[in-house]
Amino acid sequence: MVSSGSISWLRDWDTAFADARRSNKPVLVVIKQQGDCIGCEQLEAYTLSDPAVRATITERFVPLQLYQREPPVRTIRILWLPTTVIFDKRGIEHYRALNPLPPGDYLDLLAIGEALARMRSAEYAKAIACLEAARDRAPVGPLQPEVLFYLGIAWYFRERRGTTTRNLVWRELTERYPESPWALRVPWHLDEVMGHPGRLWDLTPPNPS
Repeated sequence: MVSSGSISWLRDWDTAFADARRSNKPVLVVIKQQGDCIGCEQLEAYTLSDPAVRATITERFVPLQLYQREPPVRTIRILWLPTTVIFDKRGIEHYRALNPLPPGDYLDLLAIGEALARMRSAEYAKAIACLEAARDRAPVGPLQPEVLFYLGIAWYFRERRGTTTRNLVWRELTERYPESPWALRVPWHLDEVMGHPGRLWDLTPPNPS
């Protein structure tokens, strides 16, 4: 086990995933280069040293730190270092990101990765809680459109393929971030781009009871 600030990083793949299954947490894998690596140094000194980032990783993930030449890393097919990869407890990858990020954006990354892992296990309420916390914590940021996109999907499954809340969230996405690639994936936006604006989409909020 390696300690980075208050994060107690595991160093063994099998141990990490055994812990993940026992604790029902996703596994956060940070892959670094041994030796000179400016991005790895920045990740440690800037991103992972942030108290909120450290607390989130410690509370919500099983943290695993590996180096690029270790055997488990060969199966992950890493292109660049450092790389952050989030797996669910079964070992299925759900999210990866290259290089360090500012702490607030890294928190959004963690929220998206955990939410995707939770949705894999049909834990939609937990996924929604992760994403709504990210949205409410810092509503402006480069990963916020992605947060809203997946929040809409989480609500869709939470409401048993209901579209009411999903559409409200995606409307927020398209109104706040109309030029984002994530807004371009929203169905009614694509209908407009494709020249088929006549399809009916229920975008009105429900009447208060």
